[in-house]
Amino acid sequence: MNSDKIFFSYSRTDASDFSLRLALDLKKEGFNIWIDQKDIRAGSEWDLEIEKALETCDCLLFVQSTKSVTSANVLNEVYYALDQNKRVIPLPIHTCKTPFRIKRLNYIDFTSDYDAGLAMLINELRSEPIEDIHEHQEEDKFKRFSKLLFSKTSKIVMSVFLLVIISVFFYTKTKKPVSRSNEEIKNTLENFAGNYTLVDVKPDARLKRGYLKIEKAEEKKVKIRTNFQFYYFRTNDTAFFDILNGFAECASCELKDEMRFADKRIDIGANRYRISKIAERGKKLGDTTFSAGYNSAIPASVILHIIDRDTLNIKVTLSVSTPISGDFVVDPFIYTFTFKRNDD
Repeated sequence: MNSDKIFFSYSRTDASDFSLRLALDLKKEGFNIWIDQKDIRAGSEWDLEIEKALETCDCLLFVQSTKSVTSANVLNEVYYALDQNKRVIPLPIHTCKTPFRIKRLNYIDFTSDYDAGLAMLINELRSEPIEDIHEHQEEDKFKRFSKLLFSKTSKIVMSVFLLVIISVFFYTKTKKPVSRSNEEIKNTLENFAGNYTLVDVKPDARLKRGYLKIEKAEEKKVKIRTNFQFYYFRTNDTAFFDILNGFAECASCELKDEMRFADKRIDIGANRYRISKIAERGKKLGDTTFSAGYNSAIPASVILHIIDRDTLNIKVTLSVSTPISGDFVVDPFIYTFTFKRNDD
């Protein structure tokens, strides 16, 4: 609907001209557009104006460019909109790697034909969005978490610790599974079908959120999908990463006490920042400046364990130190995620 407020999320580095052009074209069609280049008055506090616009928008257009897919600020805006059940439409303008959480969204391609993309976008914006009821139920469970993460206070705390993304595909566990025959599991698929909520992360995380869903797919087979994030801070004075953001799916698999998934790869997005040691032109002592962004994929061991009817564990293991770009190295790790049934 034309009265809906539309927020532009993009990278100024390589998508500023495109975003402004598109915003003006949509305004000509009567849409209610908010874009920082035009809608933040001189003298206003930039972050607060963006936060207010993001909170009050109905739809977010993610201009997907080479730089935006590695921008912590842009992805924060997109993930916040998703967590708040706002409509999000990706608009690829470059051929680049799509972040995993965004891959599931319907997009409108602007990589080759601007006019065709514009016509499709106008038609899409004037239509009613298709709701994913189950997904929204799962996302609702995390609204309180998202409000904490993106509150004004949280933004101030995290201004130095700018978000970085480790995106992961996997499945796992820590303690020994209950002994149970495969036949017993096959005959009681219904006992395990349902919604599970992330309740624990080892090593300990500062904040965590996640869900796991099991559905009966066909005879003796299940469909599994999961999403989990945790936040921690590990930094020296110039480089850090602090989000592990995982997604894993199995469209039709046999339910077992231990389910090992081969050829899983962890997709890592990391940002590097430089902290000024001395005052220099345009920067004060202690200012944090974005330096580089990386995307890479590394192999990992992924396992799902059934503990009991109400408890599942997911574990992912990286056995060796792995460089992802330049001198940025991911150290070996084992992360274990515990999920408890939550069918409310």
